Amino acid sequence: MAIPVLKKISEYLLFKDRKFLDDDSKQSVLYLIGAMKSGKRVFQIISGLLYSGYRCCVAVRFGQWRKLREGSRKTILLDNVYPAKKKYKYAAVISNNKKVLEKCNLAPLKIYINFDIFEHLNDVTDNDLFRPIPLAEQHNNVSTEANILSKSLAGERKIGAILIGNTQDYDKAITKELLEINTRGEVFECIRTSLPEVYIPETFDELVLDMNKGLLKNKIVIIDTASKFRIPGDKYFDILLDSSFFIHTSGHIQPYCYNQIESMLAGCIPITQFARFYIPAFQHEENSLLYNTLNELVELLKKVTSGYYANKTETMRGAIVNYYKKYHSLESFKTKLSYLIDNKIEYANYYVATGIGYKDMMKFKKNRAEKLS
Repeated sequence: MAIPVLKKISEYLLFKDRKFLDDDSKQSVLYLIGAMKSGKRVFQIISGLLYSGYRCCVAVRFGQWRKLREGSRKTILLDNVYPAKKKYKYAAVISNNKKVLEKCNLAPLKIYINFDIFEHLNDVTDNDLFRPIPLAEQHNNVSTEANILSKSLAGERKIGAILIGNTQDYDKAITKELLEINTRGEVFECIRTSLPEVYIPETFDELVLDMNKGLLKNKIVIIDTASKFRIPGDKYFDILLDSSFFIHTSGHIQPYCYNQIESMLAGCIPITQFARFYIPAFQHEENSLLYNTLNELVELLKKVTSGYYANKTETMRGAIVNYYKKYHSLESFKTKLSYLIDNKIEYANYYVATGIGYKDMMKFKKNRAEKLS
């Protein structure tokens, strides 16, 4: 027990000892870390700020530091992340603690990390930031993004449609109940049992072999990583770049998932049941294929495998890549944040990983029940 505590004390003291090389604090954003402990979320926020050209100053007490997950602590120890000082004047202040945020007078722009996008789908303004899920942490960097974008429109693809995911950890009934979408397991099972064009590889080598033989161009490839295999990390985007369509399924107690964003980056056209949860919403047969019921999904996939969309695929691919660049890329986040700061906007919501926790979903359920009563 003593060793982890001593490690955290050492990390915290090293962090608190950091100092600016210059005193231009206006090039910094103050991050009031609040109650957020998830390493992925902290990385998402801080890495976005750093890429946008701002140093990140984190206000975190040791009591909070001790409770942070290791990923959060590692993120706070990145270069250009510093301890907060009350004497500084910041370009913006950001937090998921609304009361503390409202009382803070150290920056002209206040950005509230908002988990309630479902309650505000029709109220999001042009000044709000919507980036619920970025690329997965290992891919969320400028070089990976630029490399994949350079390949996203090139060449013919060898897989008709693909569905990749873990049905064991991401198949929550509450997702269906609260968001009125099918669970990941239901989508997998429907495709597996309803379509003769389904291809389920037993190994990664088998997938690559049959793909390169040209056997999967009109097939639906499904890979349940809970029961089959995981695509090796260094080959993951190779598979996406060879897939024409990607079937979206829900994440962990939320509709959003990393693989949805990564597939758009790679130019895979979304097939989704929840276009309405994206801002702006996807458009059917323009940059995506949309369905409401599993029966409609089956009919869409029959069209995909029959070549019905062959003459539209290139146009739809270009549209979804442009959508990614405009709304989900690192550059788009930088552009929006710079706009807010340069135009002296006073308040903005930053919609992050909506529905990440059970507590958030219970709040959503309660609010929805009250509205319906």
